[in-house]
Amino acid sequence: MKSIKTGILVLFLMVPFLASAFDLKSDYDILVEESQENTANNVIDVNDLNYEQTPFNKLGRGAFNVLGCWGEIFAEFFNVSREKDPLSGATIGLAQGMVIGLYRGGTGLYDILTFPYPPYDKPPMRPEYPLQSADEAFEGFTAKSRLFGD
Repeated sequence: MKSIKTGILVLFLMVPFLASAFDLKSDYDILVEESQENTANNVIDVNDLNYEQTPFNKLGRGAFNVLGCWGEIFAEFFNVSREKDPLSGATIGLAQGMVIGLYRGGTGLYDILTFPYPPYDKPPMRPEYPLQSADEAFEGFTAKSRLFGD
């Protein structure tokens, strides 16, 4: 009885070596090889992806515009303050910023509602994202230089 158990154990341990010697493959091995062949042929190159022409870009742009439309208030404040004076920026600029912010929020909502439908790469408002205009407006602006002629 003991020799039968030993014989079965030795045979059990030899099966993988015999299978590789006769090139026998399990279903798992076949599936792994097929997936490797498919992966090698269908490799997704991240550099080839164009995010700008996808529905996700349109959805993201809409969400950023809805959430960041308040940035237009500050952008117009800085724009008008730089062109005229800080008092005009605090009055006219804030009013213009509120109007442009509402427009940006509306275009963001439009992008969110229509994100499954093309075109994906044509934003309804330029610059494409709200804080881009605030960053451009703030660049080079200092209230000190406007007030005191520095």
